[in-house]
Amino acid sequence: MVQSLPVAAPRFGGQVVVTACLTIFALSQGLAYPLLALALRARGHDEAAIGLSAAMTALGVLLTGLFLTPLVRRCGARPTVLVATLAAVLLWLGFPLFDDYLAWTLMRLALGVSAGVAYVVGELWLNQVVRPEARGRAIGIYGAILSAGFACGPLILSATGIEGWLPYLVGAAGCLVTVLLVYALGRDLPAAPPPAPAGARGVWRELWRLLAVVGGVAFFDQAVLSLLPVYGAGRGLDESAAALLAGVMVVGNIVLQFPLGLLADRIGPARVMTLACLVSGAIALLLPATVAVSWTAWPLLFVWGGLGFGVYMLSLAELGRRFSDERLLAGSAAYAVVWGLGGLAGPAGSGAAMEWGGPDCLFWLSAGLLGGLGLLLLAGRRT
Repeated sequence: MVQSLPVAAPRFGGQVVVTACLTIFALSQGLAYPLLALALRARGHDEAAIGLSAAMTALGVLLTGLFLTPLVRRCGARPTVLVATLAAVLLWLGFPLFDDYLAWTLMRLALGVSAGVAYVVGELWLNQVVRPEARGRAIGIYGAILSAGFACGPLILSATGIEGWLPYLVGAAGCLVTVLLVYALGRDLPAAPPPAPAGARGVWRELWRLLAVVGGVAFFDQAVLSLLPVYGAGRGLDESAAALLAGVMVVGNIVLQFPLGLLADRIGPARVMTLACLVSGAIALLLPATVAVSWTAWPLLFVWGGLGFGVYMLSLAELGRRFSDERLLAGSAAYAVVWGLGGLAGPAGSGAAMEWGGPDCLFWLSAGLLGGLGLLLLAGRRT
């Protein structure tokens, strides 16, 4: 059994290493989504085929959660991340070598598995190295930097273009830097957590409300980022204005993570998470009347994005507050499973709702989902 992190381990150094590694990795992941979609479109594939390929990433993350806990227990956290991230380097280099849709789909699935390993173990490490009294702030900083890393992916693509080897080399380089950081600075990274006490309840029974929230937020996240520009275009906005709607949400996500984490350290992550879900649900009810006017929706979208997407970071802080033993790893892996399920269902479910009930169903569905999650958390606090 791998030994737990010694008390004297350099916590701040570990926090910096984990945040840096995941941010650099996020840059390459943020590049992958638009690059692979546009490259498939340039090869003549339709939207359904592009969407299926993109869904492989979420499926890969889901699969990761099913096998990662025993793998880390057997092999150790650091070796597992090194192998998975090195595999991501090779996958990036494989995309320009194979001009075949099936090969790309399978490599996208493998890239999702690699990403799942990196994020699950990285977030496990983060919860292990932060000071408990500053957990919310530390995870808020991580969430803000991670979101900024994802947001920079399309900016990188605008500089590299989609043709030739260059964009794929940039993606591979991001993963390679992560490999080198984890290898060189591994002394600041904790080992796997200690075993859970005898008789401890399983994480799925212990955390079912939190897991429902994580899956619901993944549904919201993937649905809104995928379909909000489509909604805006359908309401008469031009392409740049429609794309800006999602951009304003991403900015809100970046800016509001630290204030949410600070508030979580003061009153508890569960309370902030409940409030964020309820307020996000209320904002969703207001958006259909304002989006068509574009700028009038921006303040609402800014807060909506920060609160809605921030719920996941708050759930990480709550997970770390509850567990410090092996259940922390099992809970992180369970988060990956439900995130993958929500990410798979979000675009398809919301798209079907919009097709059946009209474009505004994107917001009605989000309002019901987020508000319902808030009420679920509220009920859990009273039992």
